[in-house]
Amino acid sequence: MRSNIQITMLAVLLAVFAVQAVGGIWNNAATYDEVAHLPAGYAYIRKGDFRFNPEHPPLVKMLAALPLLTMEIPPVEQNPHWNSNNEWLFGRYFLYHSGINADNAIFLGRLPMVLLGILLGFLVFKWSQEIYGTGAGLFSLFLFCFEPNVIASSQVIHTDLGFSLFLVLSLYLFWKAMQEPSRKRFILAGMSFGLALSTKFTALILIPVYLALILLYLFEDRAAFAFRRFLFRKEDRLTLRLRLYFALSSFALLLLTAMIVLIISYGFTSVGRYFDGLSFVLDHNRKGNPAFLFGMYSDSGWWYYFLLAFAVKTPIPVIIIFASALLSFGRDLFKNFKTPGNFYLLIPVLLLLFFTAAGRINIGLRHILPVYPLLFIFSGRLFSFIGSSTSKANSTSLIIIFALLLWLLGSAIFIFPHHLAYFDELAGGPSNGYKYLADSNLDWGQDLIRLKKFLQEEGEDSVILSYLGSADPNYYGIKYQYLPGYGLNSPQDYRIKFKRKEFVAISATNLQSVFFNTRDTFDWLKEKEPCARIGYSIFVWEISKDREAHRNLARLYREFGMPDLSKKHEKSAANEKEW
Repeated sequence: MRSNIQITMLAVLLAVFAVQAVGGIWNNAATYDEVAHLPAGYAYIRKGDFRFNPEHPPLVKMLAALPLLTMEIPPVEQNPHWNSNNEWLFGRYFLYHSGINADNAIFLGRLPMVLLGILLGFLVFKWSQEIYGTGAGLFSLFLFCFEPNVIASSQVIHTDLGFSLFLVLSLYLFWKAMQEPSRKRFILAGMSFGLALSTKFTALILIPVYLALILLYLFEDRAAFAFRRFLFRKEDRLTLRLRLYFALSSFALLLLTAMIVLIISYGFTSVGRYFDGLSFVLDHNRKGNPAFLFGMYSDSGWWYYFLLAFAVKTPIPVIIIFASALLSFGRDLFKNFKTPGNFYLLIPVLLLLFFTAAGRINIGLRHILPVYPLLFIFSGRLFSFIGSSTSKANSTSLIIIFALLLWLLGSAIFIFPHHLAYFDELAGGPSNGYKYLADSNLDWGQDLIRLKKFLQEEGEDSVILSYLGSADPNYYGIKYQYLPGYGLNSPQDYRIKFKRKEFVAISATNLQSVFFNTRDTFDWLKEKEPCARIGYSIFVWEISKDREAHRNLARLYREFGMPDLSKKHEKSAANEKEW
């Protein structure tokens, strides 16, 4: 009976996760990278051509593109940008100008991401259950199912969620293999490592992780006196050599299997693209990327970027649970060094944080997404510890844990369906998120369809637009006058006519001038209260009778070398008759 209840709870939690993920997909326009990822994945499948989007390995993009095989899509070689090697032009034409239903294609492409999220959730439950018990497994799964950053990553076609799944799976299977060694187990671990390599270049971090875990394996049962025994007792030296031989030979088998999987993912003959992409990513990391953090700007990032992003993007109850689990672990560490599974969870977290801190690409919390499922699993120890005692203090602790879970549930309900834009109470909620972070932390082009609905409600179909995104506003019937910003890589300078009201709409990242040479491009607008905020990522101002706004627009267009539009707004500022 108890087993049936647990299975039901597992199924219900995973179903609720799926409902949140799928429900949040509706009305989300293609996020910035999806316009490149989905068409590239389709080209990989149809033509075996891996030219597009080499900066990410192909596996997840191919999984996302599989449902598109059910659609009637013109042959990709008919795309006028097929021979251009420009993934953005190819992708925009594929989605918005080839005659297919772009919204249906994006929706279908996102469904495999939801499935990957469900599989990751089950894996979180499974590993936590095996270490700490079924109750702890359900506790870990609850944290997973209502964490907004995890849900958001399950709604977009990108490598981060798939990488998290395959990284955690690799670690889990490696843990199982080290517990009960066999050739089959190490081959399975190697296959999952190969899937991780085929998803994201960051998977290479697993090599030092494996080596660290092997070192732990060599000494874990003799932590206090290993070296003394190793130095002075011959039989212990022999034992250590045998353990070392076993560990390294197993590691070699794992690496060989992973390389075979990687080669298969590139269709055998195109694995060279992997190294091209890796070279691109390393060069990108060397050069850095414009970034925004708590009002600061940098092209080389900050070592503490992901720590601060984690602090303001993670629900506070989750942070409290993580911290409590770490305190519990620290207390127990010296009592019992052999804590099965804990180091397999914490060492990857520490190394991932270390390598991302050393990097120069600070564009989104999603780059440390695998930290979340690993810490969810680890947090199962907290529930296990509290639930193992019947003392009054532990009864109080259970009440506190229950209250924290309710807080997390409330956070998930509040942010739905805008999970990508979640910010916790430390940041003042999602409405204030743009003051602290930008780019894929908040503003990834997802709210374009909601902007269209806003304009319709206002009786307008035109807008002056600075949009951070690669989706096509024209596809949604938005007539726009291009306002300088990052995105919209084919600007349209419509001499638009407003019916009733003149609106300026600016994406949050552009509003903060993250990708501009000067950081005060839109400061004159920040001083004005927007008339609307579209899904937390697009700010809208009405400037119908605002001469100052028109003067500033005239200045901007003049600075960006667009004299005709500058003259238009000079006339509006002077209250002259427009064209």
